[in-house]
Amino acid sequence: MSQETRDQETRNQKTWDQQTWRKLVKRLISTQMKKRDVKYEILSQRLSKLGIKQSASNLSTKVSTGVLGADLLLAILFALDFKQLTDSDIEDVLQDLGVNIEQLKESQQ
Repeated sequence: MSQETRDQETRNQKTWDQQTWRKLVKRLISTQMKKRDVKYEILSQRLSKLGIKQSASNLSTKVSTGVLGADLLLAILFALDFKQLTDSDIEDVLQDLGVNIEQLKESQQ
C-alpha cells in the first residue's frame, strides 16, 4: 500500500470519527433536552443566566450539527442539570450509531 493511500485512509478515518463524535454530541444533548422537556428558547434563557449569550436558533444549529466548543457543551449540560455521563452512556450511543466499540477501543491502544 502506498503512502498516499495510507494518508487518504487516515484522512477518511478521521472524518468518519469526527462525524461520529458530532452525532454523539447531538444525541446526548437532544436526549437530555427531551427528557426534561426543554426547548431551545428555554435552554437559551438558562444559558443567559450563566452568562452565555446564545440565541435559540444558534443553539439549534450547533446541537443539530454537533459542532460546539467544550465550554458550551459543559454549560449546556449544567443548564440541563445533567448529573453524570458514564463511559457506558457514550458506548450505548456509539453502538446505536453503528460504531464497533471493540474496534474503536483497539485503535486507542
